[in-house]
Amino acid sequence: MSKSAALVWETTSDTASPYTLTNVARSFNDAFGTGGASVFYVYMINRQVPGEWMEALGHLSASDTLVIDAVLDGSNGTSEPTWSAGTKDVTSDLAVDDRIGKRWEGFRLDLPDVCLACDGLTIGSASSGATSRANADTWALFEKLWAVGNANGTLAIYTSAGAASTFGASAAADFAANKRLALPDVLTGNKHSRPADGTNLDVGEVQADGAPDIDATFTEVTAYGSGTATGAMSRTKDLENRPASGSADGRYSYTFAASADDPTYSDSVDEIRVNAIGVLVGIYYR
Repeated sequence: MSKSAALVWETTSDTASPYTLTNVARSFNDAFGTGGASVFYVYMINRQVPGEWMEALGHLSASDTLVIDAVLDGSNGTSEPTWSAGTKDVTSDLAVDDRIGKRWEGFRLDLPDVCLACDGLTIGSASSGATSRANADTWALFEKLWAVGNANGTLAIYTSAGAASTFGASAAADFAANKRLALPDVLTGNKHSRPADGTNLDVGEVQADGAPDIDATFTEVTAYGSGTATGAMSRTKDLENRPASGSADGRYSYTFAASADDPTYSDSVDEIRVNAIGVLVGIYYR
């Protein structure tokens, strides 16, 4: 199970995985045990060269032997640093574990590089063919989402060929079998943020709303039969209130109403306004 633990602190003088560890405080073996299925967070930094550091996922192949499974970040990006000689402090990174699986959202055009879009695409191992990210560094998120999907069926799981599948014995077993697991989808169905008309918006896009400007005018009625109405205003002669018997004139009533034939009130003429803004939503995977 990918995780972190408090007070874990060991050292190594090795310059590449696997690393032989020397105990300083609590050991990784005490916190996590050995075996490839027990993956945990690792933070390493060179005491002599503080600019050399690495944040990774790893496991113990023996009680004092650390194997790196995936580099999440560091002084050499997502590859192990070319370590200089010297003592490296090796700890378990708690801060990263706390954010894995949490949602990120913001009014911007791109996601942080530690997040994946909540768009229903899939994650998995490097051989999974996953459509969002196929990489060993998705394991931590895969494990957390696997537990959710397996418990309530809200997340789909697929074979490496993309065919519908079922949840296996464990997250580790499915990840090793190169299955793909769907990410939460906030773009369709239960959409997190959507315009008033229900359509989807790209990030930064404004909505062409179907409610155009309403234009209407009328002039003051100064005598029977006088006055005009245009646009969404209409007038109706009321002959029941004629000024004199036999007169063709009558009082007019004015009504504010839509006129489908009026170009100032037509669905074919859209009012462009920032009715809704696309919110970019992601999930932390590392």
